[in-house]
Amino acid sequence: MGFLGKFLPPEDRYAALMLYGMVFSTCFNGYDAGIMTVILADNQFIEYYNVDANRSGVIATIPWASTGLAQLFVGGTLASLVGRLWALRISILAMCIGVVIQVVPNTYGVLILGRLITGLGFGCVYIATNFPRWLLEKYPDDPERTLKVLAKIRSGNLDDEHVRTEFHELVASREFRRRFDPGYLGILKSPALRKRLCYGVYAMALQQFGGIAAVTRYATLIYKSLGWSQGHQALAINGIQSVLQLFIVLVNTFTVDRFGRKALLIAGFSIQALALLILSSLTTTYPDNGNKAAAVVEVAMLFIVGLTYCWSNGPITPAIASEIFPQHVRDKAFGLSLLGQTVCLLALTQPWPHFNNEVGGKSYWLLFCLNVVALISVVFILPETKGISLERMDKLFGEVDYVEAGEHEEETGKVEERTFSVSEEKKKGTTTVNSFEDFILSG
Repeated sequence: MGFLGKFLPPEDRYAALMLYGMVFSTCFNGYDAGIMTVILADNQFIEYYNVDANRSGVIATIPWASTGLAQLFVGGTLASLVGRLWALRISILAMCIGVVIQVVPNTYGVLILGRLITGLGFGCVYIATNFPRWLLEKYPDDPERTLKVLAKIRSGNLDDEHVRTEFHELVASREFRRRFDPGYLGILKSPALRKRLCYGVYAMALQQFGGIAAVTRYATLIYKSLGWSQGHQALAINGIQSVLQLFIVLVNTFTVDRFGRKALLIAGFSIQALALLILSSLTTTYPDNGNKAAAVVEVAMLFIVGLTYCWSNGPITPAIASEIFPQHVRDKAFGLSLLGQTVCLLALTQPWPHFNNEVGGKSYWLLFCLNVVALISVVFILPETKGISLERMDKLFGEVDYVEAGEHEEETGKVEERTFSVSEEKKKGTTTVNSFEDFILSG
């Protein structure tokens, strides 16, 4: 398989293109963090809003307060009421309104209001992933739609063996899950789902537990505190790091299914802990930034922390949290799991400027200890989900395999027989799959 084949495998070319499209769209998620990193160090901004250490923390993290609220109460409900496509449109509109409020000349209070609205919109964003599974849940009486979309995503035909095998797993799993409550109460009443929810919250907490948000959102201020304050040195260093992070995230594309989620998290937290150990030792030994060589190494260690995050706990933890839940509660359970991310981000990022001012270079010892704790927890707590399909994930958590159980349901065979017979009849006519907006209906 050539270089292009690795990025666009023939059997999953369409799915790969969709994946890269969604990855590209998430690049804009980092735009706010990148912009605020620069703005929080801008003298004109600081004077205009009278920004001190406490206000700096509030401005940087306040969107996550409304994001957590939306993840808990709004996002899943909105997607259920109006459909995922319209939920996404409404979320983007809310973010745009928040941005407009932020950019017009205003007071500190209005700035915070704009950032709260932006965070609310971001928390409601529910990109319509897992299209076939969602279609089968939404329109169980029309499984032909699911089969057609599945065939298109897998770059195959309706009668291809790999397409029919996956369709069989979808149908069997759904038929067994029909007996369960799909709402929030269903999650809380089931001991097995409560266990998975704990894993989901834990996985998402790992993304921010090491303090990466504090390092990235205050990067320019941190570089200035380390002695890189002449001219635009701090901004230039931060710009170089941001560009490198954009490309290093591709490492995850090649490694996540080859080495597994757990192995990459262990490697990632080990590297970040070692880099923070070196950084903490240097900032403690040279608190006044009197050694230029040490200052260069300190910047290098921060680069290593940021770049390692981009291929380890940055992208891997959301993947784990989204794949461990069964389809009938996935959107709601994943939304609840995101609270782990939000709580850790707020707890570490909001007080960081004040903490760093009070403690100085010794503050990085806290981040070192947190990464060590995260590393140990991954080794002993986190299960490996590599190579396990979404429909077979139940067995990993000590439950009955939904696919195997569903195969004994009488309705499973009937659904498949009816679907395949209809597809055979339509072979003589058109089998063109309509646009995704036709299939992933907005409600």
